[in-house]
Amino acid sequence: MRIPLAKLLLVAMLACGAVPRPAHAAEPDPWAYFGLYTLQDGTLFHGGLLEEGDADIWIFGNPERPGLGGVYRKASATRFESLLRPGQALSFSELVDGQFQRIDLHATDGPAQTGRRGPRNTRRDVQIPAAGGTIGASLLAPACRAPHPTVVFVNGSGRTTRQIGDFATFLLDQGMAVLVYDKRDGDPATPGWQQQSLTEIGADAAAALAWAVAQPEIDPRRTGIFGSSQGGWTGAMAAVGDPGADFLIVRAGPGVTETEALLHETRNELRAEGLAGTDLDKAMDLRRELYALAVQGRPISEADALVAPWRDTPWYRKAFGDKPVSELWSARWWGRAADSMSISPVPYLERYDGPVLWFLGEDDENVPLVSSHAALSRTFARMPGDDQTLVVLEDAPHSFVVDAQSPDARYADDYLPTLRDWLATRTLSRRGCHAGK
Repeated sequence: MRIPLAKLLLVAMLACGAVPRPAHAAEPDPWAYFGLYTLQDGTLFHGGLLEEGDADIWIFGNPERPGLGGVYRKASATRFESLLRPGQALSFSELVDGQFQRIDLHATDGPAQTGRRGPRNTRRDVQIPAAGGTIGASLLAPACRAPHPTVVFVNGSGRTTRQIGDFATFLLDQGMAVLVYDKRDGDPATPGWQQQSLTEIGADAAAALAWAVAQPEIDPRRTGIFGSSQGGWTGAMAAVGDPGADFLIVRAGPGVTETEALLHETRNELRAEGLAGTDLDKAMDLRRELYALAVQGRPISEADALVAPWRDTPWYRKAFGDKPVSELWSARWWGRAADSMSISPVPYLERYDGPVLWFLGEDDENVPLVSSHAALSRTFARMPGDDQTLVVLEDAPHSFVVDAQSPDARYADDYLPTLRDWLATRTLSRRGCHAGK
């Protein structure tokens, strides 16, 4: 999807006065804070940096205690301030071998809670060979006996990196290894993630999976894909590649084509900006025609000719601005559209025989719920395997964070418990293995 996963949380950041990624010279890198900590009362507290675009969001907490932790901004090298609960903060200390060993949770009132790093995890930074270059990645593993069941995390759209915050620490707590990787960048003026087609992004995911199953600490019979948002398309591609995935999990991934998803997303954006009624209908009809030209591989000059009669209308200016299409969308993006915008996960799923867990959000602003649910339900009935689970999370937007701008912000109630139980039922997780099991 075009809108990053963290969009809703970024809105909350701006509302609370947070600023885009600040420069902190000579400070510890994000891995210094990342990980699992155990509080004095035995409660696990974990998280890290969720890095998307030009903003940093730090998420720490415990999914079984929604009121504990939350979303933070980095105030200094050792102090993070809550964005949604004024007066609450985290402080880090005892930096040893590049990792903080102690965390303190400061409440609005009352004493601070102290935690120590642990259960621990290892990290191995690698370069994974892929078509035309390499992918920067990190293999995170729990302090459990190898070989590890493993998740290859396939990011959503945007300039995403291997810093995926509490998604990674949640999986480490389940006793699973996690391979996280950066989307490839090209020239700084034209980042590579904007230049890659879905097919190319899917090929990178397949390369990451192939690398993972070849590692001695990884269990090649229990290694699968976790695709987020756009990762529903590209993760499904990788799942049926060589060597293929042993399981597939998708969070907020469309069950329809990229064209259908973008039309749904754009309609919601334009409605939020005040376009309504027949003006909204005309703007969406025009966008649909533009996408059709792109998918057909027509030259972008035809797009300019298509919009020419409407450029002076108020609804066009509201929806597209005052420029022709050739100045709004790059020629590279236009060429990419011919490959990507007709792609659906359906033909890949129809070839996949492993277990599937697919989450949709009831109020997803980026993914059309009804059409995705219908397409996935039909496809699951035709798949060669017999283990497919489709879950609709009540009140969940695209981020799966409900009440995102309030102190009660939390993941949708059934999200992480369902994921945890699904993994355990299929013996893919080993929660508690940190004790030596």
